[in-house]
Amino acid sequence: MNILTPKIDQQIAAQVKSISDSIRKKRKVVLPNITISREFGCEGYPLASALKKRLDSNEHSWNLFSRDLLRTIENDADLKGELESAITLEQRSTLMQDLEYLLRSKPSDFVKYKEMGKNFKLVTNPGGAIVVGAAGAILAQGDKNFFNIRLTAPLTYRVNRVSSVLNINQDEAKSLVEERGASRKDFIKKFTGQDVSEPAFYHLVINNDNFDAEEMADIVLHAMKLKNLLP
Repeated sequence: MNILTPKIDQQIAAQVKSISDSIRKKRKVVLPNITISREFGCEGYPLASALKKRLDSNEHSWNLFSRDLLRTIENDADLKGELESAITLEQRSTLMQDLEYLLRSKPSDFVKYKEMGKNFKLVTNPGGAIVVGAAGAILAQGDKNFFNIRLTAPLTYRVNRVSSVLNINQDEAKSLVEERGASRKDFIKKFTGQDVSEPAFYHLVINNDNFDAEEMADIVLHAMKLKNLLP
């Protein structure tokens, strides 16, 4: 069940087609990628949408993905085949070598996560991707074409937001925030051996209680320009 993430499944095929076309065309301008990690209850998806709105232009359209959308691609043979057919065997081999190095722990369901990790690499290959969740910052480590963001906020802020967005009472919201927060952290730790809350993985760590999604988008774009990732 998707919570606090709008369903945009109907857009996935168009996004995959756009990405595969970008890979084949080999853009003259290489766009950076953005990853957004967040504590449950923070405005990860609203920030991603605000960034896409600012970054889209007549020349370049940015693609927005969440962990759930990457899983959807994995479960759809046509979408998966479209992405894989766009890259060379050499590129595919390099992607898999990167994943083997990044995902050194191998639990019983490692293969399933590895496939999602491969999809992450594929959708970010041509640049111009905004990925919410999926341990993107960890998978992107060492790649200078990524800008990684972590959203955090006090428990009270996150509980109030979840209560408002999902129209549930404070006790239910608090239980959900604590449960989802712990499961996300455990999920990433299980497959990567890393703590997703470690600040060293991110270019920016922003307190969502101090800034709304639009303000955070302005901060992110300014920081990316300072790092020469955007003109």
